[in-house]
Amino acid sequence: MTLLAPPFLAELLDGRSVANTRLRVFGWDTGALPVDPRDIDVFVPWTADRAAARSAVSQLRQASWVCSVHAGIEWFIESVPPDVLVTSGQGLRSRACAEWVVAVTLAQLRGLPQLYEDQRAHYWEQRCFGTLDGAKAVLVGYGSIGQAIETMLMPFGCQVSRVASRRRPGVGDLADLPALLGDADVVVLSVPLVPATRRLVDAAFLAWMPHGSLLVNVGRGALVDSQALREALYAGRVRAALDVTDPEPLPSDDPLYDAPGVLITPHVSGVTRHFNSRATRFILDQVGRQVQGRSLHNVVSRQALSSA
Repeated sequence: MTLLAPPFLAELLDGRSVANTRLRVFGWDTGALPVDPRDIDVFVPWTADRAAARSAVSQLRQASWVCSVHAGIEWFIESVPPDVLVTSGQGLRSRACAEWVVAVTLAQLRGLPQLYEDQRAHYWEQRCFGTLDGAKAVLVGYGSIGQAIETMLMPFGCQVSRVASRRRPGVGDLADLPALLGDADVVVLSVPLVPATRRLVDAAFLAWMPHGSLLVNVGRGALVDSQALREALYAGRVRAALDVTDPEPLPSDDPLYDAPGVLITPHVSGVTRHFNSRATRFILDQVGRQVQGRSLHNVVSRQALSSA
């Protein structure tokens, strides 16, 4: 079985056997393909060069399979030929992303950025900040990441409201946001980027949030209207913690960097030292399932995506 993967995963996968099937692995994340795309059985896309990855998947044959280790697949899915199987990496980074959400939420609510600036200035003043105990958190997105966030927030005494693109027991939908946001201390975005959620957080959304509340984005930068957020931050209406921005990377001269009340990280919430080994085990398990005719994890429904 021929597999094309980013070099850091190819090194871990090369020569491995799964269910009596030996993997022939090529490392690639940009430039010319090292193998004819018609010979690729499994393609693991990476984001080093998105245009090159989209070009590669567009050339796959119908018997090929795109086995992503990313939860978000919106950046390449439109380029995949209609009959090519696609699976996502949903769940691989969920706990790491949830840890980031808890870390930055605590940092912002407890005033750690301000206290760090006091330390740097050799300045001592006791200040009063917020707490997660009793805070009301609205989770916009309740997939594997949203569920992991809730699990980690609950021991702090949070009151959690859940919202997703589709209403189900215990989970509201986007139409519920105006009623929920007015009491929110923290709003966390982890919903997928689809047409219905692009720039979901606009001026009206931010106006519904209480003065001084916190917006946390661990989803996609384009979930937020960047200009509306800049204006709300500079007006001192809300605070934010962002692991993703629009555009991304954020240009060095973007005024968002200097906005008051914002904490920005460069899309690292899911980047941990353990990811490579987790991704390798995930791919090997998926390949084993495919070879043995068992059901795969996270099969992507094109119909569901197109109707979202």
